[in-house]
Amino acid sequence: MLREDGESAPVLPSGDTVAALVERAAASGMAVTLHGELGPLPPMADRAVYRVVQEALTNATKHAPGAAVTVRLGRDHASGEAEVIVVNAAPPAGPLPTALAREAGGGYGLISLDERVRLAGGTLRARPADGGFAVSARLPLTAGAAATPPDSQRELALARRKVRRGVIDAIWMPIAAATALMLLTSGYDLYTADRSVLDTGVYTELRVGQSLASLGSRLPAYQVNDGGRPRGAPADPRGADECRFYRIRASSPSPAYRLCFTGGRLSHQDEVPTVRR
Repeated sequence: MLREDGESAPVLPSGDTVAALVERAAASGMAVTLHGELGPLPPMADRAVYRVVQEALTNATKHAPGAAVTVRLGRDHASGEAEVIVVNAAPPAGPLPTALAREAGGGYGLISLDERVRLAGGTLRARPADGGFAVSARLPLTAGAAATPPDSQRELALARRKVRRGVIDAIWMPIAAATALMLLTSGYDLYTADRSVLDTGVYTELRVGQSLASLGSRLPAYQVNDGGRPRGAPADPRGADECRFYRIRASSPSPAYRLCFTGGRLSHQDEVPTVRR
């Protein structure tokens, strides 16, 4: 279950021991020595110890060929834990490069190994050591101290919920922002539309020659198109300095009343077509 993607099923018997593993490594030419023994351990802890040694020897072969490797096994009765330490010295070519040491300490093999050790109730540590590398683990001597798979399942479920919340937030927040902007824009348009209507009675009372200052209080606060020139409106009359456009009805910007001023006085007034924005 904890094999890496693409890793084949184990071909060695499940009862294979650390001693046998070290003997095979030594027979293949690795300068490896074993010190101490652990005796009987709970099944999960026993297999975790085996995998710690196996992974450490594999990393030493890959990243520090020719380096001496020491495997130490022991029991700490005071803490009720078994301890396994695998240290490879610096390779003959010199200390591991920083990037290579980081790779050895952060590979996927050690990640899955850390999970295996944790499920057995233990802790794993991997670190550079005197130009080489050290992998160590402490595991409970009794089965009752092991972590239960439901703990891992709860953590996984919590992580999945966090991911789902992140995805949902990433989707609904832009939608909510766009909706709020649309509502705000629509509300502003309704507000300005109502306040840009020039009452027909006021329009019919206007007379050419009246000053803009005298008409200011009678004209709406807003114009069609927020004071800009409406699209489709006809060209301004010749000689006009400024033309203003006001709605006839709040529901539509066309047609519109056009008031043009020359020298600060009303010089033209008419009803003109415009094009909706």
